[in-house]
Amino acid sequence: METKLRQLLTIVSYSTYTRWLRQLKNPIPKKSSGQPRTPEAIREFVIKLAQETGWGYTWILGELRKLEIGNIFRQTVVNILKKESLDPGPSRGPGTWDQLVKMHAETLWQCDFFSKRMLCRRGIKQVCVLVLLLIGLLKQCTVTNSLDLMVDSDFLKANTSARAAIGMWLKGC
Repeated sequence: METKLRQLLTIVSYSTYTRWLRQLKNPIPKKSSGQPRTPEAIREFVIKLAQETGWGYTWILGELRKLEIGNIFRQTVVNILKKESLDPGPSRGPGTWDQLVKMHAETLWQCDFFSKRMLCRRGIKQVCVLVLLLIGLLKQCTVTNSLDLMVDSDFLKANTSARAAIGMWLKGC
């Protein structure tokens, strides 16, 4: 029988075939791989924090670490919330990002600073520029190291302390 079987086996070797038969008769128990599952109490706590506070992954992870709850990682929190179909914090609350910016536009400032070496009449000079943009007014305010204010904003026109602070800062340029 063994010789007839060897003649029929053309794709695999006879020893491979007999090994397969042995494995069918006596299967090898599979070992579980990876990290152990997160305890159910921690999973429920993460979900409760996300639903009640509206926090995102990182804030929830920070709170868990402050409370010294288990050895939990950010990806674990992400997986728990994704499994429950909960998105990161900002999209769980009412409104959109655009609505948030519009709501706080009167107090949001965008600021940019750069410096450039320029050739002037008296030689090469370092010119520093500070650009302030008040999102609510969408007006640009520019300050240079000569302390000349080119202002198109009611805030800087009315607020002398802001002009003084910018002027003091630019004296170092």
